[in-house]
Amino acid sequence: GLGATQFALPAAVDLLRSLRNSVQPERPEMIVMAATDTANPYGSVLRWPAAGPLNESDEQSSRSLTRSVGASVLLRNGDLVAYMRRNNPNLQIFVPAEEPERTNAARDLTHALAKTAQEEMRRHDADRRGGMLVTTINGQPAHLHWMSKLLLDAGFQAAPLGFNLRRLLIPSHAQPAIAPEVQ
Repeated sequence: GLGATQFALPAAVDLLRSLRNSVQPERPEMIVMAATDTANPYGSVLRWPAAGPLNESDEQSSRSLTRSVGASVLLRNGDLVAYMRRNNPNLQIFVPAEEPERTNAARDLTHALAKTAQEEMRRHDADRRGGMLVTTINGQPAHLHWMSKLLLDAGFQAAPLGFNLRRLLIPSHAQPAIAPEVQ
């Protein structure tokens, strides 16, 4: 019942435990990876978390999450916070129910989505491809979801289909300081 830890050296187990216990809540670790990545424990070692409330009419509500090619997962301190299917603008989120952790996790998620879209656009700058479109969140239209303000704060723009990010943003540390107006 010990799994792979039974073969590890005691010092390695202690090191892993210290890393697990030293999570800094003020600076969460956000990781975006392919759902099929062997480092992704969800769908193989761990069960997928229960999906949030979906609309009964939503066709995605009948589908289960899978480790399929092109799908991505976003982990926050090792916990699954989002799942995105390939070429599908529907976002599944798994944030805590209690405040303030719910808002903090959602804010971290929206910033990670914006960063991912920015990296994609920089990678495909020559052919002007990339960006990200979010039309629904857990089956609800994105503009009606409670996370819509957080998407706007992260740099997404409201669009007819939902929220999109199709332009390169200047990093906050690279923005010039704004001088006060001289009267």
